[in-house]
Amino acid sequence: MSLTPENTVTEFFEFFERGENAVQVVPVTIKQQDDDTRLMILVKGEHDAASVIFAELMTRIDELFDLQAQAEATRESEPSTIIT
Repeated sequence: MSLTPENTVTEFFEFFERGENAVQVVPVTIKQQDDDTRLMILVKGEHDAASVIFAELMTRIDELFDLQAQAEATRESEPSTIIT
């Protein structure tokens, strides 16, 4: 099976079914272009473990947003290069 951006989320999760681990985390590039890149992270498995991993990812994303806001506040004339 080959995946395309038109596949459903369920099809992505089914495609990456790998082994009997409590949780699986899979980074996926859907589309990669200079002006339009689409990435996702699939987290699948036991609820408690998957929820902890997802919460940790969201914490890191929040930290990146905070860093971006801080950089924008300190650089009035130049936009931030931190991408979130």
